[in-house]
Amino acid sequence: MNPLEIKPSQLMTEFSNLEGRLLAIERSLTQKLKSLLPHEALSIHSISSRVKSKESFRRKIARPDRTYRSLTDVTDIIGLRIVTYFEDSIEKIGQLIEKNFTVDFKNSTNKLRALDQERFGYRSMHYVCIDTGPEKIRFEIQIRTVLQHAWAEIEHDLGYKSPQGIPGVIRRRFSQVASILEIADREFVSIRRDVSAYQDSLKQTGVDRDQDIPLDLVSLKELLAHDGIKSLDQELAKVLNLPSSGEDFFPEYVLRALVAAEIKTVGEAFAALKKHDAVLPEFVPLYFKFAETALGLHVQSIETVLRGYSLLFIAHLSALDQDSLAIDKANRLSKFYEVLDFSHDVGEAVRVSRALVDTLQAAEFFRSATEV
Repeated sequence: MNPLEIKPSQLMTEFSNLEGRLLAIERSLTQKLKSLLPHEALSIHSISSRVKSKESFRRKIARPDRTYRSLTDVTDIIGLRIVTYFEDSIEKIGQLIEKNFTVDFKNSTNKLRALDQERFGYRSMHYVCIDTGPEKIRFEIQIRTVLQHAWAEIEHDLGYKSPQGIPGVIRRRFSQVASILEIADREFVSIRRDVSAYQDSLKQTGVDRDQDIPLDLVSLKELLAHDGIKSLDQELAKVLNLPSSGEDFFPEYVLRALVAAEIKTVGEAFAALKKHDAVLPEFVPLYFKFAETALGLHVQSIETVLRGYSLLFIAHLSALDQDSLAIDKANRLSKFYEVLDFSHDVGEAVRVSRALVDTLQAAEFFRSATEV
């Protein structure tokens, strides 16, 4: 035996003696990563870590193709993994790691760019770093996307880690799946950039310049910031004797209500606003009178008027405005409620819509609304 080598049993003893220290280093490294990486800015899905188990360490040092003279020769006693949503976040994370850790570049690999990958179809960034403590333990940081992580996990479960290990009849299928995931990663980055460009365009031009813009969560966000909506929200706050808030009122729900009322563009939203804003102060108290009995919703349970809350009532008024007879209004409103709240209970949608129409009729709301 080479005098520089030591027996695996000695390495196992050294590993066992340091196990508590390794766990402490793992916790410290994990905390450091979490403090360095802003999750939202870098679109991070998860950060995880582990210390090799004794059995895994035993198998590693027993490999015939590797020689280990000390624990510092093992590059992944501690492993950390950062999983991102988008591939373009990986390089940004890599820059932070290179700046804040002592990187062993000789043993680090970028398998996102490597042409001859050790693992078939496997794509990931692997940094080997050196801990600054007295033990000089080396640890590995893997960075990959959610899709790359899914590939690695499935590949590991199947037990194939190289092209040679895969039966020829299914090798082509592995290649096809790998190419699909690579394309998907690129497409997700491209879609995110297009959404960002769309948001920037709406901010620069304003939603009132082009009213043919379809309503979606992006255009709705800009619509909620419009002075006309702000003014209506403030009017609603006065009616309810509540403070107003700059926080949005459940945009997905508002969007669903507008679409259910057949308001599908920014222009149609402005037209509905212009048509119904004058009757809003009369409608809202009647709505809560109905809601308290039919839905158990009390105005006292509302703490603030969130931004865009007024659009929910504009959607109601638009749904009610499309027919002249009360019976037709109830039928139309039941379809509105079926989309909005009761997709799995048509009977409840009918009951609630009739209760609201009855409340409005009793107060002669439809007559006054027509006069306005």
